[in-house]
Amino acid sequence: MRAPWQALSCRGRRPEPSRPPFNLSWKNPPDFGQSTGGGLYGYTNAAVIHPVLGVWTPIIKNVVLPNFALFGWFTFLTEAALALFLALPTRFWAMVGVLQSFATYFTVGNLPKEWKWSSFLMAATHLAILGNAA
Repeated sequence: MRAPWQALSCRGRRPEPSRPPFNLSWKNPPDFGQSTGGGLYGYTNAAVIHPVLGVWTPIIKNVVLPNFALFGWFTFLTEAALALFLALPTRFWAMVGVLQSFATYFTVGNLPKEWKWSSFLMAATHLAILGNAA
């Protein structure tokens, strides 16, 4: 039986059966790192350990982490949809990318050794796509 992400293109790379393509490789389903404390779970939990925005921490702690499987699948499927359908409704996906960029900053912005400006650069790229979409 094939994993759902195996049907996706790997853009010139040979697909690995156990790993999803694109930037999804560190968000492996079905537990998204919850059993090891790494992956998507580790970065999401960092919002509680190294808070950036006081209002964001209780949301992560009381809403996202208790429902992490649902959150993990939502994140995984949203990013897979971005990879697959970027050229179709470009402005819509650019706005989704902007929102995810800020969510990323609010989650890991104060994490040690994390480059804080990367989220803003991602948001700026999405805003450029939003303003210049074909």
